Amino acid sequence: MFIKNPHRIYTRNQLLERFWEEREQFVNDNTLTATIKRIRDKTSKSIITTVRGIGYRMD
Repeated sequence: MFIKNPHRIYTRNQLLERFWEEREQFVNDNTLTATIKRIRDKTSKSIITTVRGIGYRMD
């Protein structure tokens, strides 16, 4: 999603719905935060930016 549409802001809900369809059973709110952190650790830390109060975007 980020690579196809860089600079587009995705809300937390959009990302959760896209990647964890059955989130009621397996995913809590911290899952997305931890996943974004792992992506940042494996890439340039500034590649995914947090847009405060909205979500995330790829710069």
